[in-house]
Amino acid sequence: SSVTGINSLFYSSPYLKEVNIDISSNVISTYQTFGYCRNLQKVAGNWDTQNVTDFYYMFYDNKNLTYVPDIDYSSATRTQSMFNGCDSLRITPEINAPNLSNADSMFANCHNLKKVKIVNMSNPSANSFSSCFSNCRDLTTVEISNPRIAPTGNNGLNNFFQGCYNLQTVPY
Repeated sequence: SSVTGINSLFYSSPYLKEVNIDISSNVISTYQTFGYCRNLQKVAGNWDTQNVTDFYYMFYDNKNLTYVPDIDYSSATRTQSMFNGCDSLRITPEINAPNLSNADSMFANCHNLKKVKIVNMSNPSANSFSSCFSNCRDLTTVEISNPRIAPTGNNGLNNFFQGCYNLQTVPY
């Protein structure tokens, strides 16, 4: 497929509950693909996201989302608010994002998120990861394999775990 962007493809589709979609390696942007699909529960398919740089707002405010396939973040630079407001999401695919520059509010308001595994978010030119996990009330464990998360922008790590009342383990 020669499609390079699937921006807003299903944006604000209130009755969409499940979708099976293949994403080819030609895709570089997924901005708001499923944003405001408040009844979406599951997204499946063959995802080759190795060249996607923009994931921001991809699943924004998907209140009923419980499952997403593995995501290759190796080229990702922007993931801000990617899962913001995904209340029903309990686990996420492993995060290995060495080129990430902005992850502001990536998982903010994912109230039922329990565990996250971060393999790499160590881009030396990262700008801001503020509020990345803010208000993830049920988050108990964050596994970090490469603890070098140090954005250089003005917001840096502000409110990174703000409102994570049940957070017990962040091995650093």
